[in-house]
Amino acid sequence: MFIGLIKSTVAPTANEDASSGYNVGVWWEDTVTGNVYQCKSNEKAAAVWIVRQGVAYKHGGATHYTEFEADGTLKMNGDAKVWDDLRVQILTRVGGTAPAFTSGFAGNATLYSYHFAHNALNNVYFEVQMPHGWDGGVIYPHVHWSPTTTGTGVVVWNFEYTMIELGGTFDATAATHDTIPMKDTVASANQWGHRLIGGTITPSSSQNGISTMLICRLYRDGGVGDDNYGAAASLLAFDIHYQMDTIGSRDPISK
Repeated sequence: MFIGLIKSTVAPTANEDASSGYNVGVWWEDTVTGNVYQCKSNEKAAAVWIVRQGVAYKHGGATHYTEFEADGTLKMNGDAKVWDDLRVQILTRVGGTAPAFTSGFAGNATLYSYHFAHNALNNVYFEVQMPHGWDGGVIYPHVHWSPTTTGTGVVVWNFEYTMIELGGTFDATAATHDTIPMKDTVASANQWGHRLIGGTITPSSSQNGISTMLICRLYRDGGVGDDNYGAAASLLAFDIHYQMDTIGSRDPISK
């Protein structure tokens, strides 16, 4: 049986198994690549060797796995990526008509929320900077809200935005800014219910880099088009779901 550290000019294979004298836990160094492996399973003709040091240490399958790269960076691939919420602070600002900051949320006189009217255009504005851990893929903006009455109907939350990655240039043509209509149908009485409606953004190659910024407007144009819920819609929160493939970035301004 082999014990200690084995040195070779090649990496171990599935044939370096119990029948060849390899115990679980034994170490193997590939002197060409510098990778160091440890035997996890020594089943005959199906031995499993895990990279413990060197170019990368991977755990998982061929497509879905987590790895420590040669510089020590933790990276997630495939289904190993994790989801997170990027929450936005909602502020009313000069420009357009702001929703009323109204007391009485869920019948409590001391709790306030923004009420988007059923017969007016109300807007809020905010900026979003994508975190360094973002994988650069599809993101999902969504609205949390509550109906303020037992009535039914459709509320349309419109999300207008322009976005660009660090070093790029925002498009100066308003007509090219994207707007996502998010339509939520209140089919039965749901006063003060916690509702969620969202959309999808697929970034281009100039919008998926580190510290990508979105300049945003969220609005309800009450009573216009498909919007026919005849009461105020109470905004609870706005956030963006995104996937992470690293915990932060390797450098301050590069992934």
